[in-house]
Amino acid sequence: MGHRRDHRIDIGECKWGTVRSVPSVLTELANKMENYPNKDDATLQARIFTQKKLKPNKTASAVSFH
Repeated sequence: MGHRRDHRIDIGECKWGTVRSVPSVLTELANKMENYPNKDDATLQARIFTQKKLKPNKTASAVSFH
């Protein structure tokens, strides 16, 4: 997680091995975001980091893939 000066918090999930299911990674990240103690009500930015490029589906448009 990274707190930024622009009142955003980057929350990420890193997967360096084989990702068999993009939806399961998205669910894992969504659970992290739901449970994050955001007492300052900052904007949460979802990020997924992988070694190999993933093909996200249309429902993942709010997530940045790196």
